[in-house]
Amino acid sequence: MKFDLPNKASGFVPVVARTLVKVQPHESQHDVLGLNHPADVFIFSFMNAIHSLDRLAKAVERGGSKIKESDESFLDDLNIDIFNMLFYSNNYIESCQSIVKSLFPADGETKFKTVSREFLGAIKSYHSRTATIINDIKHKHRRIRAFTFSWADNAIIGYYIEGIVDEGVIGPDSAIHKPFNGMGTGFSLNTEIPYHLFHLYKTAECLDSILRKYIKAKPDESYVAGRMDDIAKCLKQISLIPTFLLPNEFENEYATVVRKDSDSYTISLPGTRKPQNNKPAICDVKLASTIGLKARTFAPPYFRVR
Repeated sequence: MKFDLPNKASGFVPVVARTLVKVQPHESQHDVLGLNHPADVFIFSFMNAIHSLDRLAKAVERGGSKIKESDESFLDDLNIDIFNMLFYSNNYIESCQSIVKSLFPADGETKFKTVSREFLGAIKSYHSRTATIINDIKHKHRRIRAFTFSWADNAIIGYYIEGIVDEGVIGPDSAIHKPFNGMGTGFSLNTEIPYHLFHLYKTAECLDSILRKYIKAKPDESYVAGRMDDIAKCLKQISLIPTFLLPNEFENEYATVVRKDSDSYTISLPGTRKPQNNKPAICDVKLASTIGLKARTFAPPYFRVR
């Protein structure tokens, strides 16, 4: 699946924004729910997610100069930026659910359940992944741990969700990060950032498809999308991220953002770029972690005892 941007109808902004602008106040229950108009609920949450991805992509670019330094503050700042990416991506999904709730009131409406179920079903894998991580951070008190994975003059910046590896041992949570060749693993930001960007657009397309199906909505042809520059800058920044993969990521599909010319991009999953690091190499892993009062040991990712 791919998205070619900008499109003729709405530029870099998802088409669903044009559909939601057309919704009249009496057609929505947003006032009763204490929400903004559905069009604003969408654009506010979408742009929050875009800004969080842009900020993190810039951090990845800056990170190249930090790889050979023992810079704990850089990794600590990354933990915050990664949390923002995860939070705003999950919040974006919840905002789309709120839009469904405002347009299809739950009180006595069987249609609401049908529409809600169909929407969440269309984005099931993405919703499950982001919601699981955010819920584990909130309710199981998991922590985000940024790390660098470097070799020669190249580097990958990644993160993992820290969980319980064994009694008194903390490290990559195996419920989120599937072990690889006996090692704990993580996510590279090289693949994570394009992955979330792709799903922002896919989620918007699924929402638009469902709205047009159930309320026969038509997009506002006169609507001129704003915020184009911010989105274009974000796409450009993400397109600069090299396609370096962590050892466990070669066996998985990954998204890519390709700049076709000065102002157009293709976001696709599976991605169209081949990995740039397809040869094995001895790598250094750096991270900043803290032990607890009882958890006195941590197991770093991509480390195997010989």
